Amino acid sequence: MISQTEELWQALHAHYPLDAALKRQLQRIFTQKHYARNHFLAKPGSTARHAWFVRKGAVRAYQLDKTRGTEVVSWLWLDGDLVWAADSFCRRLPTRLFIQLLEDSVLQVVSRQDLDHTLEHFPQYRHLERAVAESFHHRLHQHYHRRVSLPATARYQHLLQTRPQLFLRVPVKDIASFLGMFPDTLSRLRGKR
Repeated sequence: MISQTEELWQALHAHYPLDAALKRQLQRIFTQKHYARNHFLAKPGSTARHAWFVRKGAVRAYQLDKTRGTEVVSWLWLDGDLVWAADSFCRRLPTRLFIQLLEDSVLQVVSRQDLDHTLEHFPQYRHLERAVAESFHHRLHQHYHRRVSLPATARYQHLLQTRPQLFLRVPVKDIASFLGMFPDTLSRLRGKR
């Protein structure tokens, strides 16, 4: 069985190689916590002071569309993903997002303050942070490009091929919102399989 820190190292190493000293520092500042389903990691107006690594769980980020009275899901995370309110965490501004757990979850938590201290004492960390941010930005950009340029069937097929676990663990209404379609449209597409 992979240890709790080994999973984190593998996820971070996929972005940038870590030396032993930086690994020890990150091991010191990440703490493991258990949270119940529906717990909010962030809410609009709050400033994100933490980032999380999902050891086990499912997480969604969404905003409220006040004109329609609906939730608009902007991102979904599962086991092995790094989670943060990107609009708040880096710039220390209030977030516009709700970040909510969809399952009972085990997360490794790190504070912005501890990461800032790490940055001061471990210059290599700057490369890791940049690589993680660039990777997330690229994935987000690709997702939004698919939402505006591909038909619903192609968006569904792409998500099914690249992230099939979402369909086993995330409510249909959240996946549909993430894909930019109505739940009944997603249900029809799933029925055609």
